[in-house]
Amino acid sequence: MDRKKSGFTLAELLIVVAIIAVLVAISIPVFSSQLEKARRAVDVENARNIRSVLANAINDESFVFNNKDAMLEVVVSRNEKNGGFSGNNGQVKNDLIINGVQYHNASDGNLHGYKLVWDFLEKNGIQKNLTMKQKSSGVTWYGVQINGNGESYYLEGTGDIGKNAKKYAWSDLNTPIK
Repeated sequence: MDRKKSGFTLAELLIVVAIIAVLVAISIPVFSSQLEKARRAVDVENARNIRSVLANAINDESFVFNNKDAMLEVVVSRNEKNGGFSGNNGQVKNDLIINGVQYHNASDGNLHGYKLVWDFLEKNGIQKNLTMKQKSSGVTWYGVQINGNGESYYLEGTGDIGKNAKKYAWSDLNTPIK
């Protein structure tokens, strides 16, 4: 009696499993880097929207810088605990007038009228839940800086907000400004 064997041997199955494991190991870094690029693209788009709202506020004089050294930063955190806008937002250097009310910077550098900035952003369609709930392997916060002289920058960093910050010109988001 001749019996024909059908099926695969254990060695053949182990080789197939090993090949699949190698392919998975190769693809994981590729997918994670693509995910990071997608997160940064979302961050940049959100920052552009914030910049647009702030630029409109400056143009219609809802926000007025008293001098060219004045500065306003809006920072968005990826930290789930902070969610959306960080409490560190609204840093200002020198004086800023918001809707006709003048705010001076305190010794800690924080703008004491920063809630008006968030209210203004929300009223103009910027949601507080801009944060991505997943932790990023790189950037943990991003933001916009606008100076009294009309310059605007994209900011991003890791860890504590404002520390380890990288500043980028909007025309080149790949090369940090020294």
